[in-house]
Amino acid sequence: MMPVWCEIRLDYLIDNYNEIKKCVGEQVELMPIIKADAYGHGAIECAKTLVQNGAKRFAVARVDEGIQLRNAGIRCPILILGYISNDEIRELLEWDLTPTVYHIDFARELSKQTAKTVKIHIKLDTGMGRLGFRGIKESVKSIEDIYTMDNLVVEGIYSHFATSDEKDKSYSLSQMESFEEVLKLLTKRRIDIPTKHLSNSAAIMDLPTSQYNIVRPGIILYGMYPSEEVNKEKISLKPVKSFKTRIANLKKIYSGDSVSYGRKYIAEDERLIATLSVGYADGYSRLLSNKGEVLIRGQRAKIVGRICMDQCMVDVTHISQVKVNDEVLLYGPGLPIEELAEKMGTINYEVSCMISPRVPKLYYWKKDFINMDKNLYS
Repeated sequence: MMPVWCEIRLDYLIDNYNEIKKCVGEQVELMPIIKADAYGHGAIECAKTLVQNGAKRFAVARVDEGIQLRNAGIRCPILILGYISNDEIRELLEWDLTPTVYHIDFARELSKQTAKTVKIHIKLDTGMGRLGFRGIKESVKSIEDIYTMDNLVVEGIYSHFATSDEKDKSYSLSQMESFEEVLKLLTKRRIDIPTKHLSNSAAIMDLPTSQYNIVRPGIILYGMYPSEEVNKEKISLKPVKSFKTRIANLKKIYSGDSVSYGRKYIAEDERLIATLSVGYADGYSRLLSNKGEVLIRGQRAKIVGRICMDQCMVDVTHISQVKVNDEVLLYGPGLPIEELAEKMGTINYEVSCMISPRVPKLYYWKKDFINMDKNLYS
């Protein structure tokens, strides 16, 4: 009996994948984003399931994430979205990973180190202020230079929205205009890059004209909406992950008794307190101290006192027949992750990615147990 775990519904993952496909249409390919261990859902199992259900390519943030997928048997194209050092080029080539090129010096070094053709995707900074060639004319000039370099095949070009999850789409539309202007100038120079992608999760839902021939679904794959400002009616999503723990102990406390470090909770009368086998080392944030809630036997119970590294306490006075080893839902269907994010002053993305490697993931297809990833610091 595990003290803390995540349940991952792979059938819900595919339900979400199919909903996204319906939204964009048959002519647009999906490139699932499975960086950061698939947003805390387990990149390997998610990738395998997506391949079995039609996914033809993936994107991750780093070279080591791509290598992890290759070692797990994923053979389709994998785009590296982030930074690649010159020292990583050898591994990039060895594992047949597709780099993002956003600096001319990296393009030169890549061309220098490879003896065979390598497909690349070029990134434009149209307003995110992060990675990418910046400036319309400057970007076109850099791309022209890249086309003269040995062994580099420009397969794709893309950019990233900064505010597509906001109700006001004016800045996103200006980014689209910049992206289009670069494409038009390239066409005038007889440069036609076959793969073009701009849409992230929010743009898939709210900006259909940004979809080109590939879209990059991230958080919506896992059943979470990018924000409260997107059109949720566009796609029906199912939360893929449930984060759970168990009651480790029950005890009565009385008026004046305190709970946890710093005595930040002091009972005003007799209370029944449950100790849960989860703490901030598992990914249950200390920011939820004295304000988070969990679900036990279908009823909500409030966190009392500070959340500890491995444990936390809740008030279960009002829950009848509660007992040690009862299952506790920290978030998932019935207790939205967005509620935790709001109380923590952050976003659902971060909360989902906080799961510690010591928390095992149990994978299900409907009610059938599929596999377990017990990744304890491995």
